[in-house]
Amino acid sequence: MSGIMVLALGIACAAAPRAARAQGAGKQLTEAQALDLQKQFLHATATGDAAAIGRMMADNATFIHGNAILQNKAEFLDMLGKGPYDLNKFESKDLKATLFDGGAVVTALAEVGMVPRPGVTGMAPLTVHMRIASVWVATSKGWQLILQQGTPLPEPAPAK
Repeated sequence: MSGIMVLALGIACAAAPRAARAQGAGKQLTEAQALDLQKQFLHATATGDAAAIGRMMADNATFIHGNAILQNKAEFLDMLGKGPYDLNKFESKDLKATLFDGGAVVTALAEVGMVPRPGVTGMAPLTVHMRIASVWVATSKGWQLILQQGTPLPEPAPAK
């Protein structure tokens, strides 16, 4: 297991309340289910579907953006539809799931495209390539996301 997976798993176990861990003990996702949950979350995020995101995120969820901004569930939901940019692309590839008793860590490469909102001036469209990691756990409300973190990938070196 890679160091990032071990770190993400450690954070997940520390962040999940004891009751949630007890609730998830013995429950297991399949790899296909974990990847499907991740795809559903990314689609809901790309389309700004706050209701779907609210159902998928645990109440104690943490979202860490690629610019290191940390948000809880309420802050993340409140942020949807605000700010100078709209998402116009959120594609993922190379999705992988590492399963553990009561949950899964899902990683992926993502391409996030953003365009300035109507009426916003002085902002150019932006595309960010990221490695994302998500931790899904069994809760009394079903499988929920408790941690999502995005890390921007370095820009490729200019061609010589």
